[in-house]
Amino acid sequence: MRNRILLTSAAAMALLGASAAPAALPAGWQVTIEAPKATTGPAAKYFDSYGSETFDGWATDSSVGVTTYYAERATDFGGSAINGTYHDVYAHNADQFGGAGGSDYVVAGLSSGQTSYSLSLNDTQSDNGNVNYFGFWLSALDQYNTLIFRDGGVTVATFAQADVLALVSTMPDYYGNPYTGLNAGEPYVFLNFLDLAGAGFDEIIFSEPTSTAGYESDNHTVGWFNTKENPGGLIDPELCESGDSSCIVVPPSAVPEPATWAMLILGFGVVGTGMRRRRLTPRLA
Repeated sequence: MRNRILLTSAAAMALLGASAAPAALPAGWQVTIEAPKATTGPAAKYFDSYGSETFDGWATDSSVGVTTYYAERATDFGGSAINGTYHDVYAHNADQFGGAGGSDYVVAGLSSGQTSYSLSLNDTQSDNGNVNYFGFWLSALDQYNTLIFRDGGVTVATFAQADVLALVSTMPDYYGNPYTGLNAGEPYVFLNFLDLAGAGFDEIIFSEPTSTAGYESDNHTVGWFNTKENPGGLIDPELCESGDSSCIVVPPSAVPEPATWAMLILGFGVVGTGMRRRRLTPRLA
């Protein structure tokens, strides 16, 4: 059974409280997380178009601390109808900070001088060329990790570190790399984003502005979710009854009080800084 925990845009603001920065998600968006240690998202059968990029073979040098740089790299997400292009991205071989199943992963930040990378998308089967779903395995969450969704160059949604912590900060099973057992102070979680009511998006940006931290991720999954057959989105009754989702809603008791956010974030920052001071040697692909 796939276990998903739901956070809608309205619930995110209510649960975080006035003292914390809310998730900048418009009405109609859903965010869910897969079960601890899961590195993939919903089944393809719920989508009109669907594909996944695992980054296998992207890191061309297996030396420790060496990344492979791509000014541009195209993907069809495993032969799907969706075309994507990564811009200004670094690939890294699996280590304690990322790499689902021991595969390569991509990263923004660290000492490379690159503070973000983008993914432009075109769904050849959707009416407007956009996708309405994006899922990925986030590994080794850091303080300034921010995900930005855009449509036509306009930002339509963002999701930052505090928003991730609102989902997993009290759930110890999400902490530490499930493949290596290392890095126990940082979350590893598969996140699902669905624009249930809007026009979707055509660009995603991964941002990490510091040189001592990184935004590591793997298994980028994109698609156009069929909202006509499953109007409830990622918590539609069909998904729940089939066992593809447990449709568990995040209870308020599972989220820290607003007054504790400063200490929580400071604590994660200290742990992250202590564990993440590493230098990368970029290589051109």
